[in-house]
Amino acid sequence: MKVTRVCAIDSSRILCSFDSGLFGVVNLRKLLDFEEERVAALNDPLFFARVTAHKGRILWPNFFTLCPHFLASHVISDFVD
Repeated sequence: MKVTRVCAIDSSRILCSFDSGLFGVVNLRKLLDFEEERVAALNDPLFFARVTAHKGRILWPNFFTLCPHFLASHVISDFVD
């Protein structure tokens, strides 16, 4: 499974589409509570909004990435083609 598109909706949620046809919102609020340096950077709303889809994963400028399977398992509302 690969992420094909991603965009930040607000300071803790992203909208993802996957090559499987799954499309939906992922809430990362709980993840943002971790006190790890690369995760802490995501608490800046402007930085969080810089998320991109890269090689099937999501990626921020500090090279923090999340596995597409993790994201797909956390889709809140999904729309399958």
